[in-house]
Amino acid sequence: MTLHPTRDELRAEAFGWMAHPERVLDLLTTPDPAPDPAPGRPARQRPRVIAHVHLHEAALHRWGVARVEELGPLLLERLAGLVAGADIELKPVIDLTDRTRVTAYEHPESVKERVHLRTIGDVFPHATRVARNLDLDHPVPYDRDGPDGQTGDHNAAPLGRTDHRAKTHLPYTVRQLGPHDYVWRTPHGLYRHIDATGTHPIDPDEAEELIRDHALQQAIDTIERDLGLTG
Repeated sequence: MTLHPTRDELRAEAFGWMAHPERVLDLLTTPDPAPDPAPGRPARQRPRVIAHVHLHEAALHRWGVARVEELGPLLLERLAGLVAGADIELKPVIDLTDRTRVTAYEHPESVKERVHLRTIGDVFPHATRVARNLDLDHPVPYDRDGPDGQTGDHNAAPLGRTDHRAKTHLPYTVRQLGPHDYVWRTPHGLYRHIDATGTHPIDPDEAEELIRDHALQQAIDTIERDLGLTG
């Protein structure tokens, strides 16, 4: 007599799989079995899986490690098993040195992608959320009657919804110093410097100096651009 697992046993097994997402991806990317010879029986449809894989050039020659979003670092051998049997769509290389300015409120998709790749996640002080589905805030508030080119790589900060509301409705201020470089001032007068390595407390005088230096460089860049001195 064949005993079948109960529903509770199946639920327990499913929870165990959820604790190991790489096993789930293995299941989803396993090649379909051979067609069933019985007529009229439909073959299993392979679900569509999207995997964002980031490789440094050195990984191909020395390190042998890739970073997979939502999973973390994987050996290249393990990555090969992850995509085995899957239809692979290669995306073009994204140059993170590109800069785009547009005269519109919404950030273009190309800017959203570059901002995510530069920052990885929420840039609110001490935030730990690593995700793509974040709000893209204007550190310098958008002015519908303001000049052209207010939106772009120079004015984009990914924030979780709660952090975005805090920035909007509470006396937080933020200045973007670079593509992934921000200085925040909290409602209590504390300064925090956010960069690719995380959140760092910073002395108020040092913070203000960073902001002034950035404003001066912006003014120089604007003058040079208006005079046609830059490419």
